[in-house]
Amino acid sequence: MSVARAKLDLIKPEEVNMDEYEIWHQDYRNFRETTTLMTVGLELFQKTNFVESLMYLIYAYQYNKELLAKGLYRGHDEELLGHYRRECLLKLNEQAAAMFESGEEPEVSTGLGVMNELVVPCIPCC
Repeated sequence: MSVARAKLDLIKPEEVNMDEYEIWHQDYRNFRETTTLMTVGLELFQKTNFVESLMYLIYAYQYNKELLAKGLYRGHDEELLGHYRRECLLKLNEQAAAMFESGEEPEVSTGLGVMNELVVPCIPCC
């Protein structure tokens, strides 16, 4: 936010380039959205709601990656997001393994569903 404000302060009214302004505005909007996704994902992680947390953290990680591609300070710490995404996947893997090892049909089916729908699709991105 401070970078965006400093950039706007440098622009004089007669020098306003609307295209550049719109790009900055969109980048800032993406930064805010990424921040929201990351915050909600981390809150859900702390509440041990790993299924929902993973969804938020995956989107936050991908959007943040796009922001960082435009400049070093345009996003959040990539390692922090990656760490919590991996931790979330590990917790989901543990839960799915425990369900599978229980031997009870509904638990096994749920565990397999978690593995097939959440853990396995995310393995290439970690």
